[in-house]
Amino acid sequence: MSVHRRRDRLAALFVGVLAALALAWVGTRIWRRSRPAVTLRQVADPLLDSDPERAQYAGAWNPATAPAGRRHLPRFPIPESLAKRLFPIRRRDQPFDPLTYVRHLANRDDVFGCEEHAGGTFRMRTNSLGMREDTEPSAVPPDLRILVTGDSHVDGVCDNSESFPNVLEAQLARAHPGRSIEALNAAKGSFNFYSYVGTLEKFLDLRPDVFVVAVYGPNDFEETLSAYHFFAGTPRPPGAATYREEIRKAIAIRETWLAQEGLSLKYFQRNPGEIPVALAAAELALLDIEDLCRDRSIGLLVVYLPGLFDTYRRRGVRDEATEALMHRLDEALELETADLGVHDRMADELLQFLAARGIATLDARAVFAGKTGPFFWKADFHLDVDGHRAIGEALVPAIEQLAAGRLR
Repeated sequence: MSVHRRRDRLAALFVGVLAALALAWVGTRIWRRSRPAVTLRQVADPLLDSDPERAQYAGAWNPATAPAGRRHLPRFPIPESLAKRLFPIRRRDQPFDPLTYVRHLANRDDVFGCEEHAGGTFRMRTNSLGMREDTEPSAVPPDLRILVTGDSHVDGVCDNSESFPNVLEAQLARAHPGRSIEALNAAKGSFNFYSYVGTLEKFLDLRPDVFVVAVYGPNDFEETLSAYHFFAGTPRPPGAATYREEIRKAIAIRETWLAQEGLSLKYFQRNPGEIPVALAAAELALLDIEDLCRDRSIGLLVVYLPGLFDTYRRRGVRDEATEALMHRLDEALELETADLGVHDRMADELLQFLAARGIATLDARAVFAGKTGPFFWKADFHLDVDGHRAIGEALVPAIEQLAAGRLR
């Protein structure tokens, strides 16, 4: 290796360590004050082909000979020691999983504060498989089994019965009383596109009839980049370490917004060349999911979820408090008007890609545009109960069309 390349890689490593330390501090603050669903993380990953630990495992992936589900997105089995450099693994609440990288604890039953939720709290329950379900999957295969994945927005800052997979299940059951229907919420906070592929692989034995992938654009694209660059053997441009002062200013205003949208906006503002990389990673992940669904005769539907501020801007209804908060946060991160539409533009491109492949989609931006309500907790920035209900109801005709043969 040349002296210049070695120097560049050492510099990248230094930046990555700074970013990790800075964001670990921020993440700790959020953990103590809020729910485990809220995680703030942005690591510049300097791992390259020459990294000896990566190289030890990288040879296991050959797209030319890989099975369905592993032909497109660069991905190979890695141990927990490596996964910890890419994903926010915490043994106390989200331990390592070889397929999804993080997972829920099994049989969890905890209550967390959420002032805007009825009663000021919500209950986080998981079954033995770590799903956000009160019960186990039916031992007898139902007439229609739907498997749903997503990040913390689908996981739910709400009771299990209020999440959109459970709203969908209840609505379908009422519409088709002669059929047994099951919608399983296999989402998890901190999931990204790599975890979505892994979720389908992990639960193939349940033989789902439909797989629903909910993409939360304001952080899924950016949060996939560290893993993508690692598996592809390319350097990720540094992020948080280069604008720590702006992050501190935003934390002082509303720290939860950073994890849900702000870090992604700032990163793509500073690194616009990473926008097509993030889109490519998303598309490759969905190609693997498409292949695996086709191989197992599983219907596929992709939901796009916007953020609170994207939803507010599209509705065109003024709210002085929301408007003031947006402006303060944008100013703290030194974001310009042109920077704020990046997630909508990426969503449009991803949805066009899926449409060209004939993959069913539901754009929640259009769902929210026709209804009233913020659809998000204003303090927390996650989907609220009304948002979950609106998506669950909108999914009913989409699922009925996709699984018509199983509902007759």
